[in-house]
Formats: sequence, structure tokens, C-alpha cells
Amino acid sequence: MKLFAALEAVFDSGSIHGLSHITNRSKHPAERCFWLLVCLFAWLMTYATMKANWDRYEHNAVSFLLETDYIRWNSPFPAFSICEKDTQSKISEAAKEIYGPDRNLNIEIFVRDIAFFDGTCGTCRDKCRYLLNCTGDLEYIAKTTRKTCQDLIHDCEWLGQPFDCCSEFLPLQTEHGPCFSINSANTERLNNSVAPLDFIVNRTTGPGKLTFMTDGDVYLFRHSPEDVPMINHPPWERATINSGSEFKWSFYVREIVNDAELIMLRLEQRKCRFPDENNLQSYRAYSYSGCLVESRSKKQLQLCGCIDHFRPKINGAKSCDSDGLSCLTEYSDELRNARYECLDSCVEPEYDTVFKKNWFRPRAGGEKPMVKIHLELADLPNLRFRRIVVRTMLDLVVGMGGAFGLFLGASLLSTLEILFSFHVSRAVVVLFVVGSVRVILWDGFLVGQMIVAFKTVSSARCMSVENDL
Repeated sequence: MKLFAALEAVFDSGSIHGLSHITNRSKHPAERCFWLLVCLFAWLMTYATMKANWDRYEHNAVSFLLETDYIRWNSPFPAFSICEKDTQSKISEAAKEIYGPDRNLNIEIFVRDIAFFDGTCGTCRDKCRYLLNCTGDLEYIAKTTRKTCQDLIHDCEWLGQPFDCCSEFLPLQTEHGPCFSINSANTERLNNSVAPLDFIVNRTTGPGKLTFMTDGDVYLFRHSPEDVPMINHPPWERATINSGSEFKWSFYVREIVNDAELIMLRLEQRKCRFPDENNLQSYRAYSYSGCLVESRSKKQLQLCGCIDHFRPKINGAKSCDSDGLSCLTEYSDELRNARYECLDSCVEPEYDTVFKKNWFRPRAGGEKPMVKIHLELADLPNLRFRRIVVRTMLDLVVGMGGAFGLFLGASLLSTLEILFSFHVSRAVVVLFVVGSVRVILWDGFLVGQMIVAFKTVSSARCMSVENDL
């Protein structure tokens, strides 16, 4: 009975529509039941509408637009990474230098497995335990076998202008070993006195074109400046180029740009991460591929207690010896194909290949078999995607407030009024009219002074208050 009396007092004094009809004893019971059903329906509709607003804000706050106002765009050229491919002559030279001329010739297979480790080391699993002495610094073996930038890349040009190759092709630690990447956000310049090239194309520069030559067989990877090559790099984003050939790759680029408000959304809402929101230990800028590489490193550490010698170091991880690589070989399929939880990058563009062409390159007598590579945009970008925020926190507040007002005729003040009424339902309230100042006494305790508009109180309540006093 006390609860019903409290509800009756709250419903009668509150400003939410319909509630006073339910507790009004002067109305017919059928009418009161009717208003009860109406209010219940209104509350259900309010809940459903507010929940729909919340779900849209939580799961559909972002959309994409296609922009075509390309006249003043400045578009970034892709990043490219060059990774050396194994050659028998280089492997034999390195094995001779490391193990001497009287070495077991099977050791060359071990050198190849270490210097060009691709996730498996057959000799570590099958021969090192019984036939070969596979001791030694694995990183030193790889470093001795693989070429430096100066030995691998030369004769570089950007937009027809020559530049120092190794000032722009910088070392990058990858799952394919030490590679050399140009226009990458994850490399560190060795010579800060040389100003970096600006790999931006627009209507002034025209479509970008990069050419260079390599000494020996190479793997070529195309990726965004924030991304890195990985063992399961998409096949349409890579190429294998052999000595004595000429290679041309023509492509289009479609950028993704973002509204400034996007950074205000949580990661779960926008479903992407900006490069400067980097949570990786392995690379300087966040990317989806960088996250996969680090996740595989943590998986290696979990399965075998070490990571392979090619990977960027992470805290608390040691490099594998031959026994560790044997363990990684056993789990190679699981490591390669496991599903890892990685967010997309918010700025990762899309690349479309126009054509890849590889042909034999004639050379003069006595000339070394070199590789000449041409990388060029087929045309300047004429469309791009913009990620926009379609539902902000303000939209959420407006949507929920609109539902509250539409179905209940209520507001924030109405809600606070009900909550406050529940707390003071047992209080003795005395109103002192001194101008517009009311002093409220709750069980004899001074709660505060409020300037409020005068509200007519029923005569029955006034008499009740006077009798209590």
C-alpha cells in the first residue's frame, strides 16, 4: 500500500503524460485500464526506438561516399619493397666464407634455409640433429649471405630524375627477411642530411613513374606506405622477377580519406585504426599487415617459445636456434593459415593492376644479367572513397530525446522530477513563499534553496502539511 501511495503521488505530480490518468480514483476502472495499456505501449515503443537508435550509432555510425572532384588532389604513390631471391652461387660463397672450403656440401642447404627462411627449415628438422653441425649465429648467416642495398639496387629514377637508390630504398625487417622499401612509413632514414623525395602525384607532376635496376633475382611487393610484405601477401600485389628480364607494372590507385570526426568514434564503431594509433611493437605505423606479422610472432612464441630470426623483435622474445626453427616448421601451416584479430587501417588505399609485363632484356656481350623495373601509374586518380560519420553522439542524443518526447511527452527534467519524487515521497515538505525563494525541509534537514516557479498545490495536501506541522 505504501508503494502504491508513493506511485500515486509521483504520477499525480509528474509531468509525463498519461500516468496521472492511471492513479486518478475519480475515473472509471475501465478508463484507468485503458490508459495503463496506452502507457505500456508508449513505453515499449520508446524502448524499441531508443534501442534502434543505439544500435545504429554503435554498429552503423560510418558510411562511404565516392568523390570525383579530383582536380586539386595530391595522391600518394604506393610503397614498393624489394626482397632478394635465393641464388645458388651466392649461397655457395657464403657457406664457404662461414664454414670454410672443407665444409660438408649439405651445409649449403642449411645456409639457404636460414638466409632465405620462408617459414620452414627442412634441414633443421631432418639433418641438423643427426648429419650436420648446425651451430652458429643464424642472423650472421643471413646477413653474410644476403646482399646489401648497394649491391642489389642501382640506377634509380623518379619522374625521370635520377636519385641515390639507397637514400630512398631503406632496410625493412619482414617475414621474408631484410628487404628494402621505398616510400614506407615503417623505415628509418640512415642519413638525415639528405632530404627525402616527395612521392606525391598531382596535375603538376603527372602520373608517377619509378624505374630502377636490380642485380639478381628479386621479389617485388606493392603495398600502401603503412603496410609491410608478409608471407601470405596477396599474389596480385607481388611479382617474381628473374635476372636478365625487364618488368613493367602499370596500375591505378583509389585513396580512402576520412572525416575529421572519425577519430572521435571508438575503434569498435569505425572498425579501423589510424596509423598513429599504433599498438604494435614491431613497426612504427599501424597497418593490417603489420598486425598480422606481429600476431604471427606472438603465435610462434606461444607454440615454440621463440620467434624466427627475420622478425622484428617483440618484448620478451628470443630468436630461435635450429631446434626452434624445426619446431616452427612443424607448425608452419597453422602459423600461416591461422585467423588473427586485426583491424583494417583507416587510410589503406586500393590498387588495381592495369597490366604486368615481363620480357627478356637483351644485353651486350659480357654484361651481367640485370633486371630493369618500371613502376607507373596509368593515370592520375579521378575518384576516391571518403569515410564519413553519419551518426555522432549528438545524433544519438537527439534521436533518443525525440523518442522520449514523442511517445511519453517527457524530457530530462521530467525524468529527474520522478527520481527526485521517489526520494522525497516520505519527506515533509514546507514551502515558504518569500518572493520566489522556496526553502525545502526534508525530515527537518535543510536540503537547499531553489528558485522555482510557483505550483498550485491541492487544498487537501495543504491541510495535510499544516496538520503535520
